[in-house]
Order: sequence, then C-alpha cells, then structure tokens
Amino acid sequence: MALMQEELAADLRELGAASWLLRFGVRGWNGSAEGGPSPVIDARRALDRVREDHPGVPVVLLGHSMGARTAIAVAGNPAVTGVVALAPWIEPGDSDRHLAGRRLIAAHARADRVTSFGNTAAFVERARTVARSAQMVDMGPLDHAMLRERRRWNEFAAGAVAEIIGSPTL
Repeated sequence: MALMQEELAADLRELGAASWLLRFGVRGWNGSAEGGPSPVIDARRALDRVREDHPGVPVVLLGHSMGARTAIAVAGNPAVTGVVALAPWIEPGDSDRHLAGRRLIAAHARADRVTSFGNTAAFVERARTVARSAQMVDMGPLDHAMLRERRRWNEFAAGAVAEIIGSPTL
C-alpha cells in the first residue's frame, strides 16, 4: 500500500484531497470481533486525529485486503463519507451497519486466491440495504497483490475516491 499511496498522492492532490498511509500496530485480525487487539483500534485513533487536525473535512477510507475490512469496520465515524475497498477480506458474518448513509465502492478480481470475490459480492449486495450507495467492480483476471497491472488498480482507486467526494474523475 505504500507504493500505491505514493503513486496516488499526486492524483488525489489534483482532486483537492490529501492522503495518509496508516500502518497498523498489529498483524492480522486478532480477535477484533471479540474486542482483542486489532487494526480497528489504530484506524479509530487515526480518524480521531484527522478529525482533530481537519475538522469538518469529509474522509474517504481506501483500503486493501485487511485494510479494506478495517475501513468498513470504522466507516461509522462521523467524518467518513465513503469507503473504497480493494480486494477486501470480507467474512460472511461481517457487519454492514457501519456503512449506514455512506458510499461503498469495492473492487475485486475473480482470479484472487487470497480473499473471496464471492464474499465481497455478497457483502456489497447486503450493504445496499443500509449504505447510501454500494457498488462492486469486477477487476477480472488481476490478482490479490495488486502488483500486476498496478496502474489499473491505481486508476480505479483514484476514480472511486473522486466519485465519492463528488469531483470530476481524473
């Protein structure tokens, strides 16, 4: 994600947006549902800091795999207007309630062998009942790591952020 964030920074500046890369203090989900150590704690702290430093500014969360799952889990923060989820790690029991009133744009490749395209599709369908909008884009034969055809993933990510913030696409 560091490479993606670096490559997207200029495109996002053109939209009038800033970007930050969050590094989680833990690896894995680690019992997040049970309140154990998780990336959710780090994401909540980061959102509190963004709200403190930039009050009133709408926030779009962009995450890949576990980062996308984390973004969805903290999307209920009042600053968040939407989530861009790239090859998200979604489990059937994951809640969509945090997306109430938010926009969700997910992208998943059918060739992904790490996270489930089907789980993402089912989650997006469920999220349509609570989210302001929820859509999924099939990235076709790409893989989970987002290294092959990296520019295509980056263009998708920048376009999805632009769509959520209401800016003309790049």
